Amino acid sequence: MAWLRKLKSTLAVMSLALAAGTLGYSADPVCSDLLVRKMHGVVSAGQFNDFRGIGEYQLVLGETFTAHLARLVRGNRWLDVGAGHARAQKEYLLGKRGFFDWIFKGRADVVAVAAKVAKPTRYSKMVDTAVEGSRKFLGLFGRYVEDIPDQELGRADVITDVFGAISYSERVDAVLNKYLRVLNAGGSIYIHTSPEHTKIIRKDGTQVTLVQWLDSVDGLAVKVEAMSIVVTPTRVGVVVPTLKLVGGKADVPPERVFQEV
Repeated sequence: MAWLRKLKSTLAVMSLALAAGTLGYSADPVCSDLLVRKMHGVVSAGQFNDFRGIGEYQLVLGETFTAHLARLVRGNRWLDVGAGHARAQKEYLLGKRGFFDWIFKGRADVVAVAAKVAKPTRYSKMVDTAVEGSRKFLGLFGRYVEDIPDQELGRADVITDVFGAISYSERVDAVLNKYLRVLNAGGSIYIHTSPEHTKIIRKDGTQVTLVQWLDSVDGLAVKVEAMSIVVTPTRVGVVVPTLKLVGGKADVPPERVFQEV
């Protein structure tokens, strides 16, 4: 019955709010707004690692990502959200390659998105100088990916999110739907996050993890590999359900509770 499902959903939200005093969960919309401001404050303060290299990406995202990246050729695109300095993508562009790769394969174009402009370091300046003027690199810094038009992001064959928008946004459904819209057929999304920090309350009142929720979306193939979640659409036009932030704690990364609406 509809009234019973609504009651279960309401009780689930209330139980989270009551049981998690140490986590600061609350279904109060005023508290949720405060949480969003605190989460944005964490991002603005740069309280996270923004200097991950290509080796760390390959470690946490696993062999499937590493093999996928190796298959990319001239004309393909890699979109990285939460890129920080974009060190990983710049190291990819500057990586050693043989004569065959240089002539026939080339390198994919890369697009780096970061909500905060990272402070330069000695090494980052060296890498920046090496890729300066390259038409293969596009940096979109100081903006949330949710607010960047799809046309400006462009299409992508690989999307990575290493403690990026999936971990920090209060609009995780909007982030995922944007990824799905710009991803080319045959592409995959590679996510590295703290899965226990994102909980979702379904319309029937049951609480699930981010992986469980993604795995339940029709048209998505989801697997966990190494320390990553690999999401691959199995058809065109997949859309994830709308979510509303109902509570959490502004941590690094934040702990968030969403509810399907």
